[in-house]
Amino acid sequence: MSKKYEYSANDFTHTDSGINVCVCVSLSNFNLLPIFTLSVPAEKKDGKDIDYYRSEAIKKAKEVIVDIAKEVNRNDRNIVELQGNYHIDMDSRAAAFS
Repeated sequence: MSKKYEYSANDFTHTDSGINVCVCVSLSNFNLLPIFTLSVPAEKKDGKDIDYYRSEAIKKAKEVIVDIAKEVNRNDRNIVELQGNYHIDMDSRAAAFS
């Protein structure tokens, strides 16, 4: 099964308390244009490089997306769960989360 989505973390903003990372989510077959972006905070850790923060931010972003999908599934009667993917059909528009 091929991946539907690509996750990239390329924008890092340092603050006093941590690092904010912008995670972009795009379609795998057209990753030049993000579907959406998330700003994910990460705690600063001594000795960690940019790849660590990139990996942690993408992991946290995926957790947020799953949490949103679960909440939508609980609150919307038009949701049908199919093979672990959430399919949302509202007003003749469709989107899928995996």
